[in-house]
Amino acid sequence: MRSSHLSQRQLTIEPGPARSGTPCECCGTRSTTVRGFVYRAGDAFAVYHAGWTSNHPQLGVTLAIAVGGWSDDDPEGGGRVAFGMEAFPTADEIRFALVEPDQSPFADTPLYGALLSRERALRHPSLQQAFAVAELIVSDDARLRTVLRATPTARA
Repeated sequence: MRSSHLSQRQLTIEPGPARSGTPCECCGTRSTTVRGFVYRAGDAFAVYHAGWTSNHPQLGVTLAIAVGGWSDDDPEGGGRVAFGMEAFPTADEIRFALVEPDQSPFADTPLYGALLSRERALRHPSLQQAFAVAELIVSDDARLRTVLRATPTARA
């Protein structure tokens, strides 16, 4: 799902820090959370958060992607919009699904505010930009690429 107005070739990522998160409720393994930044032609374009638990690669990666205004003139982020997604491997590809805010550990972050509901996200004019960013980060952020390719059993 790529917009004809935005190609991945125009976008670059800058992986940010990783940190250990909360223990998994069923196995006790700590989750991992990473973030990163996306630039279009050298200008700030998007930011992302991603999280997973290494003992459960079949569950994929939870994503929050914010696109929109990043200028110093918009410090409150009024021009930004955030999407919650899951990225998960299948036998042939990585797929994405929009999720409700209450299904995401990134439902409301200080950097970009509350995630859109799934219904609003499906109708939002920036949805294709968010999917282009999602495709880029699972391809170009080695941390996500490694987790999503490590799955022993893929979803259908």
